[in-house]
Amino acid sequence: MSRSNIKPRLIQLPDVLTYLGVKKPFFDSRLRSRLTEVKLGYKTIAFEKDEVDRLIDSIKKGDSSCQTNYQQDSTNEKMGLTRSTSTTVQAKGTRLSAYEKLLSPRQK
Repeated sequence: MSRSNIKPRLIQLPDVLTYLGVKKPFFDSRLRSRLTEVKLGYKTIAFEKDEVDRLIDSIKKGDSSCQTNYQQDSTNEKMGLTRSTSTTVQAKGTRLSAYEKLLSPRQK
């Protein structure tokens, strides 16, 4: 078997974000808890590619756990509230929208 035919089983965190096309705050708040972390060494975290693919398929099929989050966000918007990525609910207009926050540069 040649090396070019071998596909990786694990994907490191930065590559998972690229693979899914999402930013880290969104991944941490909505997806990370649904995946099993594999610790490789002191700092490296990876995820099984097959498990990531199953998560995507589950979301595409309308997984109820994803729908609950979106329904709750919609209810908050109707009440004039918005949800930040850190689960704090604030009055609308007092912060950037979640989308703008995901696009903004990281704050240290």
